[in-house]
Amino acid sequence: MNKTKCYLHFKQIKEEFHRITNKNLIDDFRACLNQHTPRLLQIYQARRTAIPPEMDQLLGRLDEEISRITLHQQTAALKGLPLYLRDSDEKLFKNCLVSNKKTDYCQI
Repeated sequence: MNKTKCYLHFKQIKEEFHRITNKNLIDDFRACLNQHTPRLLQIYQARRTAIPPEMDQLLGRLDEEISRITLHQQTAALKGLPLYLRDSDEKLFKNCLVSNKKTDYCQI
């Protein structure tokens, strides 16, 4: 998918979500992520030995972080989902990087 189509697709999704729910998709996602991150990390820690070694590495890196800890916790919560669910991250996530030019670059 080219960059312009990806941006338009993302923009259309946000606009349609707002039209239907009268809520901001990104703000709702961030609020829910903030709400559920601590519990997800607790679950990952409790099941640390039963989950693949990548989870141990992910949680180990989180223990080493000293700056921007909230961002690192949220990242660990999201990256840990496919490991916890024992599914591929390609199936669970589509990666988009937002540039300073207000265009999205998707890896689909």
